Amino acid sequence: MPDHPLNVAYGKKIEQLREAKGWTRVKLAEKAGLEENSIYKIETAETGITANNLAKISGALGVHPSELFLDDNDAVRAAAAKLVSLSRGDLDWLQRLIKVLEEKVGPSTDS
Repeated sequence: MPDHPLNVAYGKKIEQLREAKGWTRVKLAEKAGLEENSIYKIETAETGITANNLAKISGALGVHPSELFLDDNDAVRAAAAKLVSLSRGDLDWLQRLIKVLEEKVGPSTDS
């Protein structure tokens, strides 16, 4: 189903992840063992993606296949859902970890 919203979504996500690594489509194709034209067709939603190619591309990008179907808001919601289930002790440990990281790299400027 070309141009299906799901194809468009994961095509864009693959392109974002590839570009974040500074890779061309050719480089991703080489790493995934695919043709550059296949990467182009997947990224532009000209074609769908097979489970086999999904595994190859996500493996080349170093991400779990499910990450190709999540946008940033989905990832934040998933992380928040996991944090809600943490015990008080785990939350205290996480807070100490964040403090140590801030001391090492500085506080986050994100709001």
